Amino acid sequence: MNIITLVSDLGIGGTQRTAQNFATNYLRKGHQSIIITPDKSGVRHSQLISSGVKVFTLDEFIENNNFNYDIVHVHREGCNGGYSDAIVATIKELMPDTHLIETNVFGWSDNTNIGKSFAHHFHVSYWSMWEWLNISKSENRCSVLPNPIDTTVFYSDKDKGESFRKDFGIPLDAFVIGRVGQAIEAKWTPDIVYIFKEIAKMNLDVWLLLVGSPPSILSEIRGLDNSLRNRIILIDRINDDSSLLECYNAMDIFVHSARIGESFGLVIIEAMMCEIPVFSIGNIWRNNAQYEILSSVDDRLYCKNRTELLNNIGSIISDKGEMQRIGSISRKFVLKNYNLLDVTDKALSTFKSIINGEQYINSDARRANILVKECVRSSIKIKAIILSKIMRSNILAKRAIRLIKVLRK
Repeated sequence: MNIITLVSDLGIGGTQRTAQNFATNYLRKGHQSIIITPDKSGVRHSQLISSGVKVFTLDEFIENNNFNYDIVHVHREGCNGGYSDAIVATIKELMPDTHLIETNVFGWSDNTNIGKSFAHHFHVSYWSMWEWLNISKSENRCSVLPNPIDTTVFYSDKDKGESFRKDFGIPLDAFVIGRVGQAIEAKWTPDIVYIFKEIAKMNLDVWLLLVGSPPSILSEIRGLDNSLRNRIILIDRINDDSSLLECYNAMDIFVHSARIGESFGLVIIEAMMCEIPVFSIGNIWRNNAQYEILSSVDDRLYCKNRTELLNNIGSIISDKGEMQRIGSISRKFVLKNYNLLDVTDKALSTFKSIINGEQYINSDARRANILVKECVRSSIKIKAIILSKIMRSNILAKRAIRLIKVLRK
């Protein structure tokens, strides 16, 4: 097959890594694979070129004058008005017989002509797919395709972790709470600082290692006593995987909490690959893929609130054997469910069935409903009509009503 991967840019984000992984492995599996992006300036450009994947802007693609492609795999937020609309419209005109496929990163529904032009909708998690199904009211040609993980990039290596600690002055016997993310406010909450303060009260030599902290987190840190601030390492960003590998391995646990939740949670997966126990606060009002990931490993990893988060961390913090067990199970879970080769094969199989016009049966919709129902039942016991009155956002009120309906089924 001849496959185009379309992505907004080639920066360090999870969507960009996913697009790179797919494009590279389409090529490795014997298919023609190129990337079209409006912005070629990111750090992934040189990596793609060295792997043999050619990268074009739309104008360069048109000048190349080769429109013989079977599939265009678009990675986008899911809503209309994004970077991809004009490019998709142009590609439809240039190659009217080419099949358009989207990976819908956030599960947002797009009922415009662009949204309706996709032959298939991939969702990166069951929770994200559930959101899309409830908004779009359609089960036609959609399925769960998680982000593919290159399991050779991230792994447990305590020597690298010790080297990182030495470089940043972290004692080798300290207990390190870590978090990696982008400096986007919606991807963080103050819970990470709260957990650090509370764990420090246990008389542990606890340190906090943060990558990509937004201004609100930095403000929280400025309010701490000097004795705590002196045990916090702040790194603006890490651009290369080798340094990121060292960073993960310097951690004892990874603590995650985000205002918007996670539609997939790539940093969660990366930490799990390094056999680091990951704890996260759920968010049933937004994206909540962390539930389907972490609850499959250990019930204590997915927490309903910061109190439960603190208690669950406290239950294993002094048990190194238990932490190692959870870390080992975490890596095995990722290897089984998200490894690069299997996920790429699933994508290619879907492409082939679309090209051949095969009948499609959505086998993922039922599992998505079961999973969300399971999570919601353990998280919420209030009526939708009450919640809808106190919610400030109509969007959240509508979501609350959908979640309550899940309980009634």
